[in-house]
Amino acid sequence: MKMLLADDEILTLQLMEHIIDWEALGIEIVGTAMDGSMALELMKQTSPDLLITDIRMPNVDGMQLIKQALEFKPDLYIVIISAYAEFEYAREAIKNGAKGYLLKPLDEHELVGVLQEIQKEWRSTAEQHEREREMKLMQAEQYWRKLLYTPSLLQEAFGEYNFGTPYHLAVMKTESMTYSEQLRLEENMARFTEAVPSEIRTTLERCLFQIHHERSTKQGTIEFHDIVFENVPGEWIFALNKDFNLAKVKELLQSVAELLGVQVIIGISHVKTAISGLHEAYRESLDALKIRFFYEDGQSLVYVLSVQERKLSNKDNNEAFIQSLFGIVDQWLDFPAANRLSDQLESVLDIKLNMKIDDVYRRCHDLIFVLKMKLWNRNEHAAFQMLDGVRLSEGKEHRSLKELQEFMFQILQELSGILRNEGTEHNPLISKAKQYIKERYHTNLSLEQICEAVAVSKSYFSYLFKKETGLSIWDYLTEYRIERAKALLLETKLKNYEIALEIGYENPSYFTKMFKKLNGIGPQEYRTQRGNM
Repeated sequence: MKMLLADDEILTLQLMEHIIDWEALGIEIVGTAMDGSMALELMKQTSPDLLITDIRMPNVDGMQLIKQALEFKPDLYIVIISAYAEFEYAREAIKNGAKGYLLKPLDEHELVGVLQEIQKEWRSTAEQHEREREMKLMQAEQYWRKLLYTPSLLQEAFGEYNFGTPYHLAVMKTESMTYSEQLRLEENMARFTEAVPSEIRTTLERCLFQIHHERSTKQGTIEFHDIVFENVPGEWIFALNKDFNLAKVKELLQSVAELLGVQVIIGISHVKTAISGLHEAYRESLDALKIRFFYEDGQSLVYVLSVQERKLSNKDNNEAFIQSLFGIVDQWLDFPAANRLSDQLESVLDIKLNMKIDDVYRRCHDLIFVLKMKLWNRNEHAAFQMLDGVRLSEGKEHRSLKELQEFMFQILQELSGILRNEGTEHNPLISKAKQYIKERYHTNLSLEQICEAVAVSKSYFSYLFKKETGLSIWDYLTEYRIERAKALLLETKLKNYEIALEIGYENPSYFTKMFKKLNGIGPQEYRTQRGNM
């Protein structure tokens, strides 16, 4: 709670500043004034929650100060102090909104009592306002979702009403996450808004404005403010001005990615003016996110939709494609060298920018299907079983066409090895990865680091590690860390937070959560039980 003191007696001001432990009361003195006009100026600069003022002061007296201060801030709490024990003063002060009338010389206990009552009321009011704000934001978010998904509602409710300025709609999403990454996201979410650049940080705190309260019937426009809300878990929606600063958007992404510990990308729609364009803008933003799949290694963070670049084709001659695969696969199986088929992979898949990503994956499925059918007919059961374990639904891990092609090539390499009786038992790549984890489990390991160490793509490594060990790489790392923690609990006197840091967890609560998830009991209970054995 912020407080302003006003009194023309310097000794009274000094006494009030030092007679009470304001910090213990949760009150911060933001200014002192020796006359009413100075107090009004400080009011505008500091916007205090509480004003303690004398009645008689030069220039603007206490009664005038109260009236003008309440015009500036109607919810201001006021306490009057005076050397005059006159009923009329007290009555007028209370009438003007004062919460207390105290006589000089001030009694410390009496003043503290008044302040505690004010504090109690102020906190109760603040909590009520916060509950009301959260309820309004929740209702507004629900309303926005309806607008995004229901074009007819947009047209019916707003017609051609416009925002005050042209806008782009942006969809910010986290990348596909493993279970461990989802837990890490939950752990970091509380700090989310702290990393966001100031130009849209306020929108992240406020979420969005009540669109139906902002309608202007005179001009047929809605004054547009940056808005943001979480549409579904891991997907935030906000608006940008027509001439948004791309560099600032990239800074936002970098900050959020570092804070949450997961990759974040943004798709941005074409410019819109009418509210009825929200639904179309949302679909465009989602399409923009898909563009990254077709470019380079998929590492770019911001994608602005261009109709000229991406006109989705609804035609894909699947039957002709499958027929072409039969001859190619037959030739390859006669001489199963991985590079022979991979050389043709791009032309076989016939990837074009205007293809839907679902069609790209379907073609990969078709290739695997034809391979499996041919392998079964040739009684190549080991190779068939290997392919049968491939799950392209894990393709969410493929952030680009390049990654998908690398994944398919690695599959063909392994298949080629099986057909030539090379096998993949006791895979040295997995052994190398486990050794790397053993040496660095206490650091903030990433999938990128592990894959770089073993020189293989993330997609293929994730698939192969799960196939060889039965665990995802993150589950394996978690289990390894928790096993090390169990040893430290029994062999040392380190505290929970110290053990968490030793095994690579910065957050002790997260360590406790994972320990209990794997063992059914917390670290201290484990130490107590096992230590007595």
